[in-house]
Amino acid sequence: MLNFYLIPQLFNLIHSFFMIYLFIIKTEKPHKSYDLSGFNFL
Repeated sequence: MLNFYLIPQLFNLIHSFFMIYLFIIKTEKPHKSYDLSGFNFL
């Protein structure tokens, strides 16, 4: 019975880490695109 309780919690933990990872990628991409546009203007 313990496994049936631990597996969903482990899945929740992995899911939350994945969402944070996606959020970091989304916030990092605009900065990189701005840097590229800045180099283009130079």
